[in-house]
Amino acid sequence: MAYPHRIKDAGASALQQAEHLRTEEIRRQHRRGIPLLILATAVGYLISLPAQQADAPLAVVVVLIAAPMLWVTRRAYRPGQLVRRWRQGAEGERRTARELHPLTRRGWIVLHDRALAGTRANLDHVVLDPAGRSALYLDTKFYRSGRHVGLRNGSLACGKFTYREAISTVRWEAQRAAVALGVPVTPIIVIHGARVPGGKFDANGITIINARHLRAELRARSGQPNSHVQQALAQRAEAALPRYTAVH
Repeated sequence: MAYPHRIKDAGASALQQAEHLRTEEIRRQHRRGIPLLILATAVGYLISLPAQQADAPLAVVVVLIAAPMLWVTRRAYRPGQLVRRWRQGAEGERRTARELHPLTRRGWIVLHDRALAGTRANLDHVVLDPAGRSALYLDTKFYRSGRHVGLRNGSLACGKFTYREAISTVRWEAQRAAVALGVPVTPIIVIHGARVPGGKFDANGITIINARHLRAELRARSGQPNSHVQQALAQRAEAALPRYTAVH
């Protein structure tokens, strides 16, 4: 059974969640945005009157009328922080998928955006090496460029922000995935955007790694290829870890 690697599968549920939130957000923004657009149109028309009276080119008049409307539209209908965060998460997962893609041509199997049965959690990426006797769970984090990732009191930190449950959550998800698959599952947190000192470091048994070093890290963990064993594991993964489709 072939397992084609589709990069667009990565981050699909995060993007779906972002668009769901954005639809609700736009409905709320209409309440304020429509009256402001009406006012901006009136203001633009008043601003354009001197140009109209001077027989200015139509393009100039249109620009003068449209400028306040465009300004209001950008301000009133700007995506909120939560929507931007979900979109950024989806983009991070797509970037990880692109990093993994070359491995699929060397016998690796990569599954994206998988559900953990009985929970609301999802697994960003499940990777099966050619040996097929274990799996890796990759959790993608996309942080602001220029910041440094590290540990603060045992918790994952980036810049001034501390993510207290990030490491424990990833460990718990890997443990649940191991139960579902019946093989050991190694958790790795993949970092995009922010800097990782030394390229990678260990956080209580979980590898925190810069995305640029991911392929080399995975190749170093690969065992002796066994396509029969790997295919059996891939079939279990497909059954036990279905695609994640929930939107909350």
